[in-house]
Amino acid sequence: MTCERVTGITRRYIWRDSSLPVTQRYTIAAPEMPAVAPLSVTQHYVWQAPENERSRVGQFNQGVLLADRYRILSGPLGESSGEGEVYCCQDEERAQKVAVKLYHGQNAPKQSVIEQLQGLVHPYIVRLQDYGQWQGQFYEVMDYCTGGVLSDVMPLTEDELEALIPGVVQALRFCHEQGIIHRDLKPNNLFFNNLDDGILLGDFGISSYLEKSAAQVTQTFHHLTLDYAAPELLDGHVVSDKTDYYALGLTLVHILLGASPFSGQSNNEILVAHLRGRIPLPKTLSSRWRSLIRGLTHLQPEARWGYRQVMAWLQEEPIPLAASLHPAPTSRSTPSGMPSRSKVDTSNTDHHSHAYPDTTSARYPGFPEASTPAQLARNLDRFEAMEQLIKGDIRRWLFDFISPVMAGAVDDLAACVSPDELSGTSGLEAQILMRLRYILDPDTSLIVEGETIDNLTQLANLAKHADRSKISSLDATLWRGEIEAWIAAKERAGNRTNELLSRISAIRQRLSQTGHPRVALFALRYTLDPQQPLHLFSRYSITHPHDLGALFSRPSSALHGVVKKLIFGRYFEEWIRAAEFPGWENDIRFIEDARLRYLDSKDVGVYSVIWHYSPDVPLPFQGHAITKPRDLARLIDKDDVSQKKGMALMKLGWLRAWLIHSSKVNNTAALDFVLLDTTTSDEAKLENMLQLLDPFIAKPQLCVQPKVLHFGSVDPGAPRKREVVLSNEGRGHLYGHVFLKAPTTAMVVHQARFEGLQSRIEITVNSIGLEPGRYRNQLVIESNGGTLQIDVAFYVKAESGDESWWGRITS
Repeated sequence: MTCERVTGITRRYIWRDSSLPVTQRYTIAAPEMPAVAPLSVTQHYVWQAPENERSRVGQFNQGVLLADRYRILSGPLGESSGEGEVYCCQDEERAQKVAVKLYHGQNAPKQSVIEQLQGLVHPYIVRLQDYGQWQGQFYEVMDYCTGGVLSDVMPLTEDELEALIPGVVQALRFCHEQGIIHRDLKPNNLFFNNLDDGILLGDFGISSYLEKSAAQVTQTFHHLTLDYAAPELLDGHVVSDKTDYYALGLTLVHILLGASPFSGQSNNEILVAHLRGRIPLPKTLSSRWRSLIRGLTHLQPEARWGYRQVMAWLQEEPIPLAASLHPAPTSRSTPSGMPSRSKVDTSNTDHHSHAYPDTTSARYPGFPEASTPAQLARNLDRFEAMEQLIKGDIRRWLFDFISPVMAGAVDDLAACVSPDELSGTSGLEAQILMRLRYILDPDTSLIVEGETIDNLTQLANLAKHADRSKISSLDATLWRGEIEAWIAAKERAGNRTNELLSRISAIRQRLSQTGHPRVALFALRYTLDPQQPLHLFSRYSITHPHDLGALFSRPSSALHGVVKKLIFGRYFEEWIRAAEFPGWENDIRFIEDARLRYLDSKDVGVYSVIWHYSPDVPLPFQGHAITKPRDLARLIDKDDVSQKKGMALMKLGWLRAWLIHSSKVNNTAALDFVLLDTTTSDEAKLENMLQLLDPFIAKPQLCVQPKVLHFGSVDPGAPRKREVVLSNEGRGHLYGHVFLKAPTTAMVVHQARFEGLQSRIEITVNSIGLEPGRYRNQLVIESNGGTLQIDVAFYVKAESGDESWWGRITS
């Protein structure tokens, strides 16, 4: 398949596949393509190797000796390409592993480039050791990178990837200083010598040597990787070091995503995206990284970021603009017929003059009356600002003439908006334009119910002392994202500002369903000033959650009510989240669980949180302050009234909460086994709880009457019944179950379970179908007061005249 451009009034890219009939070939119109130099009909873009070359992939097996020196150990390595394939080999002369690249067919790098590469030695470049011809194929011998290829460890986080960027740009800078343009930078061409070391640039197969005195213009490119190809590689324009930085931008996106940003798109869609400057970026990309990628993938090489800009970005320093970004005063005059500058609001613009180039030629094309972002911000209602934001016009103007950082902020805003969401939603459009205004004019004040806010201290004070009317207004300002937009524009970009913005955004997401504005404003207040103490009531305030323990050593109903509101109203956890006390993340999870678990018994929930921070706070029970489980067991077991109180304590969850959250028990599983047992009564659970609270407390004592059950003779058709009386001769609640040691149909126990002071167990024996003789069994009684066994026996007589039965009985 080939692609050639037909020049003329309308530019069209015609994709042809010689294997298809003429009726299946198709043409894609591209009327908005930028003007490019004409190409001859001999210029083709071949996206994959010819069929006769592709068939040679994997042609050599392990053990083959290449060039009488390099024995194949494994391969081909990585993904096969149309250009060639790479094998891991053993250099028989030097006794070391090397990587040997065999080019397909007659493919070979330029001689000038290969000679230049052989002398290229740099810590972040894969060294070319040798090259030559073998069996009609060109080969290269390179260092073998034991750490593998970068594409094997994708995706990476932004922080992980940022640590690798310096090595890549240092390698590119070194190559460019030698006049070498890589032209095929991608994840598969970045290697690790060791996983703990930096990244290495390799595979210079289609690199070009850039003569300093002559422009290098793209002609014929076999095996070009379209996903990373700069526009100048596609339209016949000049290739320069900026070509590699364009590929670096796409490579970084690929590594972050774990896949090409063009995945699923056809070749013509990718081509159009490159030539129109419409590179798809993931919405998860941070503002800082979006600025980097946009700078590296600028459509015009002159405006594209290079070594200086990337290094400044890494150091979080101001990005130096290229000289071409400061046009001469006559480079962009106002189109004829446009309104004059007299109609634009240019008031209060002197304080911006230091930040932007002094150029009347940098008028914004979509609204030529504005030549500074502040002027544009005050006139957003006078042109199609939303449409131009989505199309990227505002971002491009800012990037070219004002500030790449501001352009990145605008790009972040545009990435959050889709035309479908805006359709028929004027409120959303107003919010977006409001945020755009703050980005364009950072000195704009935040207005809340007529009050002007110019700094974070004023905002924190307003959140703390706002009256009812201002609470509603401030709440609305928070939910529509205006506070974040104002802070992002007002505060100097940096880690602290980014963290604050992230926290405020998390407040909106986390508390959007609470339905109470005071919770969100409470969270905002402590997020803006996390060092302020938590006010409870009257003169009571705390600076750490552990301080609650001292207050609850003498609890009052007023204090208890306030703390209950703080916990179940989500205020308490928002305070902890903002202050970030040690272990705060685990504490948040605990409080959220307590808030949900004890929704129907909030008093227990309050004390659960108190015990979590202050285990020594006593458990209140019948006027006593209990600190030891043994003391509680003896109080509950005191009399019937105390036992009823203890039952309520257990059923409402007080016992479990106290024992677990104050670390009074080590075996939580054993405790939950008792409390969650559905086969026992509440009285039995309480008895087991008392045994857990005080292992030395006396247990119930099982007594059985009679000790033996002898039914005598049982006639067929005349079953006989007897009772066993079970009683508790000790303290506590007796319970257990009864069963026959040898199950049989001749004996039936009518009641399997028993509990209480006294129980009667009925047993029936039946001789139907039994032969004459004596029958014996054992009744087993298991209880929490011990285990007993009693004998059960009966005999069956023979029919009249048959005397043999007597012998069977006596035997």
